[in-house]
Amino acid sequence: MEDDVLFESWIAYQNDLAFKIVQARPDVFLGACQIPQRPHYKDTENCIEELERSVKELGFVAAYVSPDSTGKGDTPTMNMPYWFPVYEKCQELNIPIIVHGTDIIDPRYRTMNVGRYFELNFMGPQSIATVTLRHNPQIFERFPGLKIIVCHCGGFIDRIGEGAPYRAKANKLDDNLFYDSAAYDIDYLSVAIKQRGVSQIAFGTEAPGSGREIRPGTKYTADDLVPMFESHPALDFLTEAEKLDILHNMPIKLVPGIADAVAQNKKAKAKAY
Repeated sequence: MEDDVLFESWIAYQNDLAFKIVQARPDVFLGACQIPQRPHYKDTENCIEELERSVKELGFVAAYVSPDSTGKGDTPTMNMPYWFPVYEKCQELNIPIIVHGTDIIDPRYRTMNVGRYFELNFMGPQSIATVTLRHNPQIFERFPGLKIIVCHCGGFIDRIGEGAPYRAKANKLDDNLFYDSAAYDIDYLSVAIKQRGVSQIAFGTEAPGSGREIRPGTKYTADDLVPMFESHPALDFLTEAEKLDILHNMPIKLVPGIADAVAQNKKAKAKAY
């Protein structure tokens, strides 16, 4: 029990720290909260107090969850009742859930001799989350207003050809399940957009993050994706309207707090003059 109390206090501290960063540059940042997930609890009811505090008191506009919060593979899959309290509350608060992986605790990783195993840590759990949510539409029938964004294009893309018997058949969840664009190999990003569907992609990137290196032949870091959407040949299949949707319209649609913050900043600047 003592460990649980310390853990929840630590999560609250991290959210308070994020709030201070937002306060320092409200014209640049908005907050998204962590929640104190405990896989061994019967459900996520213990997360509701911090979730409500972060949204109602700190003004956060989204909530992060991990599909494998301990890295041990012991978190219930995202179709299980364990998640229902958080799903219900996020639907009520009209904020999206952002799904991001956690470092996996797997002793094999330390003997693979492949250097950093960064991608495996995140892509594996995110891929499982995507498959789970795509193939359990009853979750969104129960919570029709729920919006979930899986990071890094939703994990691994399909390798088996469309129509093949072994390729998983995804349910159409245009109003509920989305993916961000934080993938810095542009060919991968291109295929992911084609497989997931343009209407399901919202702009996302990391700065700093896993794309800090300079992209070969350019002056841009890999995580500077806007110029890639504007001019990279691999993304030429997108119309200008589709690019605008991904870069601008979808983030505002999925995170209403973005539009609210922009309006408040404009109002504050007008008042200052």
